[in-house]
Amino acid sequence: MFKHPVSPESPEDFTFPDGHIRLSLYQKSVDDTTDPSDTLRNVYLEIPIETIKSLCFYPLKYLQYLGWCILGVDGHVSTTPKGTRLSAQDTLENCKTYYYVTESEGPVFGRVVSLEVIKARTTASSLSSSWSESRDNFSEAVRQRDLGCVFTGMPEQFCDATHIVPRAGDHEVIYTVSNSVPWLMLLQCILSNRLGMDGKVDIELESIDDVRNGIFASLHICRIYGLRNIAILKTPNHVLDVVDIPHAQGDRQFVTLNTDFPEGIRFTAQWLQLLPPRLDTLESVRHILPNNSDAMFKTNAREDELPSGVILDYIYGATAFKWWGKHYTLLADFVTPRPAPTSMKPKPPRNPNTTGMKQDRQENQGDDQLDPFETVLMFWNNTPAAINRRQQEEDRLQARISG
Repeated sequence: MFKHPVSPESPEDFTFPDGHIRLSLYQKSVDDTTDPSDTLRNVYLEIPIETIKSLCFYPLKYLQYLGWCILGVDGHVSTTPKGTRLSAQDTLENCKTYYYVTESEGPVFGRVVSLEVIKARTTASSLSSSWSESRDNFSEAVRQRDLGCVFTGMPEQFCDATHIVPRAGDHEVIYTVSNSVPWLMLLQCILSNRLGMDGKVDIELESIDDVRNGIFASLHICRIYGLRNIAILKTPNHVLDVVDIPHAQGDRQFVTLNTDFPEGIRFTAQWLQLLPPRLDTLESVRHILPNNSDAMFKTNAREDELPSGVILDYIYGATAFKWWGKHYTLLADFVTPRPAPTSMKPKPPRNPNTTGMKQDRQENQGDDQLDPFETVLMFWNNTPAAINRRQQEEDRLQARISG
């Protein structure tokens, strides 16, 4: 079948703002059924160069990390769609397009991040009308591990436990039980399809309220994290090492007793999107939480009790695409296949006075509206990695029975 020649960049790509670069993640193929004038064929990030430099000493390694945590597959950064790897020491060129080159032909089914994950609320406050016993247990477990705000040292009385992968959407207030199952499925999907640094399933969770899916922070940081202005980067990870990331300027406001920085590991809060100018004052959260602030946890806390790196990478990728991504709908089929329509119990009417259900809406570039039950939540267990994981579980169970 004849295929139209595809330009590395669509017409709109010739006009992007000064001081930015683009990272191309995926280009939809063109054949004789495709309108050649269609400019919405490229999935890419458009990122301010100064922002990249503020987050990582090696901008090209950072771009590689973004490609990896968004698409969930190994790759390298090049100046052409199928080019060779650029050196981590190279500098970024203004108004240039870079490419995340993978071994696979395009994104892999079941690996791409779902933007729906970061739309839900994250805070599990016992003061909320959505309080439940399981949430109370979650908050207490996270508090005991962290003791105070992990980033500022603020005392626990001014803090709350926050889910990394949110527990559910806004309608969780009424459908807490029914929603706990699909959101647990989503979390298990992430863990099944995204292997740890050793090439194996990193952790297995049986509850969305597992302590490894939470972090303890001051209330205003919880709020900003829920709005996704900041993301938490764990190093070392699949691409970046601890020395690749700058340290925050200035001293911490407080230091919680019996806490310390984990040895050889960093959990770094990074500002991907600054607050609106009207909020960016000397008293703003950005000055309370300097960029690249590292988390402190209870002294001698075990690494397997700390927040999951796999989960943090996933949320980091979704957050990056929220602010910098374009044309996410082209990736929707790689998140999960869209199931046939099924009858679902209608959601109850939304009560605008319910605590926690009002949330500031910030401009969301590239955040196309996709129903969460049509993205990661359905058929998560049909990917090769998930099938292999289930087989391992069955083998372990059989071994216990035989023993």
